[in-house]
Amino acid sequence: MKFLSELLLAKVGDATWVVLKPFYVNHKLVNIKVEKEFRTDLASVPAWLRWLLPADGEYRAAAVVHDWLLKLMYEGDSAITRAIAAKVFLDTLRYEKVVLWKIAILYLGVRSMDLYKWWTK
Repeated sequence: MKFLSELLLAKVGDATWVVLKPFYVNHKLVNIKVEKEFRTDLASVPAWLRWLLPADGEYRAAAVVHDWLLKLMYEGDSAITRAIAAKVFLDTLRYEKVVLWKIAILYLGVRSMDLYKWWTK
C-alpha cells in the first residue's frame, strides 16, 4: 500500500472535516481517489473515549479512506464491501505506523460497527 498524494484537510465544523484536494491511495485490493470536498467526521470515536483516541489523531488518513469507501459502498459500488473497507482501514493504520494498541481498538470498533449493521439489517 502507498499514499500517492498528501492528505490535506480543513475543519469546517465541530466534528466535520473537508478534504482540500484529491487524496490518492494505492492498495492491493483497490485504488482509491478520495474526492476534493469530501466531508468526514474522521474517526467515529465515542465521546467517552476521545480523551484517549481523538477523532483527528495520527490515524486520520485511515479514517478518511474508510469513510470514503463506505460512501462508495452505500452509493452502490459493488466492488466495495464492509470487509474490504475494514481491510483497507487496517492496512492504512499499519502504513501510518499507528501504535498496535490503538490499531487494535480502532479496528475492533470498525468491525463491531460492521457486525451491528449486519445484525440489524
